[in-house]
Amino acid sequence: MSWLGMLLIGFAVTDLTHSVRKVRHLPECVGALVALVVGLLAGLTSPRDVLALFAVVAAVLVWGQTVTWGFGRHGSAWLPLAVFLLSLTVAVACSGLAPESAGLIDRWLDSVALPALDGLSADRFLLLLGAFGIQLSTGNVLVRLVLKSTGTIHPLADGTMPRTRLKGGRLLGPLERLFVLALALGGQVTAASVVVAAKGLLRFPELSSRRDQERIHQMTEYFLLGSFVSWLVALGSFVLLS
Repeated sequence: MSWLGMLLIGFAVTDLTHSVRKVRHLPECVGALVALVVGLLAGLTSPRDVLALFAVVAAVLVWGQTVTWGFGRHGSAWLPLAVFLLSLTVAVACSGLAPESAGLIDRWLDSVALPALDGLSADRFLLLLGAFGIQLSTGNVLVRLVLKSTGTIHPLADGTMPRTRLKGGRLLGPLERLFVLALALGGQVTAASVVVAAKGLLRFPELSSRRDQERIHQMTEYFLLGSFVSWLVALGSFVLLS
C-alpha cells in the first residue's frame, strides 16, 4: 500500500501548492518531489520500488498538467478525471506487489510516544496521510472538474442575480470531508450522516429564498452534484483505508 500512499500524497501536495501559489509547472513539480522524497524515506530503494516511484512521479506530473489544462477555457475536464481514476486504479491493483515500508519513517514511528501512532506501520501511516491530504484541496479540484465536465455551473456566476451571502464553500468542503472521513474511521457512521444533514440545512434557506423557479432548479443541481462528489471523495478514501 506504500505506492498508493505516495500517489495520494503527491496529488494532495500538488493541489495544495497550486492553491497557495499558482505558478505554472510549480505545483506538480513540488508534488512529484515530495512523493519521491517520501518514498526514499520509507526505504523503497529496490529496483522494483524505484520503477514504481518513477511511475508515481510521472502520474503526479501528468495530473498537475491536465488539471491546469482542464480548467482552461478550451480544456476538457474529463482528461484529468481520467488520469486520476486510472492512476488510482493501477496503484490499487499493484498494491499487493509493494513491499512493506521501512526506512526512516518506520524508525520514526517506533520512536514517537503517541497513542494514535502506537503500532502503526509505515504503510498505514503513508496511506492515512495521503487519504486525509486529498480531502483538502484535491477534493475541491475533483468537485470542480465534475461540475465543469457535466456543464453544471453556478447559476449566479453570470452576475444577473445577487451573489450568495453564504461564503466559505471552498473551506467548508474540506472540513466536511475531514469530519466525515474521521468519523467513519472511528466507527461513527451515524455521526457522519449528521454532518451531511447539517450541510443541507445550511443551504436550504439559500435555495428556498429564490423566486425564479428555474434558478432554484439550477442551484439545487449545482449543490447536490457538488455535495455528492465531495462526499464520494471522503467515502472512497474510507473504503481505501478499510
